[in-house]
Amino acid sequence: MMSKIHRHRRRAIMSRMLCSLAWLALVSGLVGCQSPPPLSLVEQAEAAYTRGAYKQADEIYGRALVEAPGSGRALHGRARVALALRDPESALRLYGELAKLDRRYFASVTRDDYALTLLEAGRARLAAGKLAGSIQALRVLQRVKPQQKGLAGELSRALTTHGEKLAMHGKRDEAMKYFKEAIELTPNSPAPYVGAAEILLASGRKKEALSLLTAGRRYSPSDGRLRALAVEAMGVY
Repeated sequence: MMSKIHRHRRRAIMSRMLCSLAWLALVSGLVGCQSPPPLSLVEQAEAAYTRGAYKQADEIYGRALVEAPGSGRALHGRARVALALRDPESALRLYGELAKLDRRYFASVTRDDYALTLLEAGRARLAAGKLAGSIQALRVLQRVKPQQKGLAGELSRALTTHGEKLAMHGKRDEAMKYFKEAIELTPNSPAPYVGAAEILLASGRKKEALSLLTAGRRYSPSDGRLRALAVEAMGVY
């Protein structure tokens, strides 16, 4: 009698266990069948950007901004796309808009991307002959990220080119300021030494010119322009 009762109990327990397992299997199946939530427009744009589909990313970011005009993440993304498409001026405009709409996001998230945009804008303006604009962008970069790779060289080139232009128009004192700043930034670059020495020689300040050229030749001993100007400064004609 007791054996029959035990067998009945075991069957009941096994039946309940089987029902529980079946229920768990059903629930797991239902959970597995659920699709993940759809990506937001910003997430879709970021995925397109990562794939290198920049124009598609820009279009999607634009749609995201229609839905949420003040979205810092969307504006930041669109600025990154503009830079990837070699349009740093548009990127700077977008960063300017972002700074007005969401200063906290701009200051905390975009620093490195904004710095790179300023560097590329400085390069592009210098190549286009927009010297004042190039120097302006690079000076802002000095404040934002003074250790940005490539900054010293680009700013030195812009300053030297601007100094040369000023010297050609007889603005020697102003030109000297640019040459001196360029030398401080890149003491191993011969061009600003040449520009400054030419002004000093033209002003009859041969001793100062020779001292400056001597400093420049420590970094660039084989530069022909520095050597020729040094000979002139020593009075050998």
